[in-house]
Amino acid sequence: MSKKVLIIDDEEEVRELFQKKLNASGYVALSSETGEAGLESARKESPDLIILDIRLPGIDGTEVFRILKEDPSTQHIPVIFVTAVDAPRKIVQQFERGAENYLLKPVSPKALLGEVEEILVGR
Repeated sequence: MSKKVLIIDDEEEVRELFQKKLNASGYVALSSETGEAGLESARKESPDLIILDIRLPGIDGTEVFRILKEDPSTQHIPVIFVTAVDAPRKIVQQFERGAENYLLKPVSPKALLGEVEEILVGR
């Protein structure tokens, strides 16, 4: 069975680019453009991994991450931040809270796929 990856990003081009690469590599790529929709999808779809942007309309990515980690139904899901927010303090905070990785945009789909495979291999 294919592993599911949820992409939560407000940029349509980013979602489409990552989805295309993940789907072509055998993953089931889902996407949401807001924090609220991403939380709903995470609870409903129970993805194997979440790719999360920080700057989102409505609930931002740091709040989405906090909610995911406090919810017993989603706290086990690994999260990779993929964002343009280059703030060392924020990066450290996300790792302290359990983020798997923090990648700065622009991220090539190939590099992202490498990160996804590193986390999901053997899970």
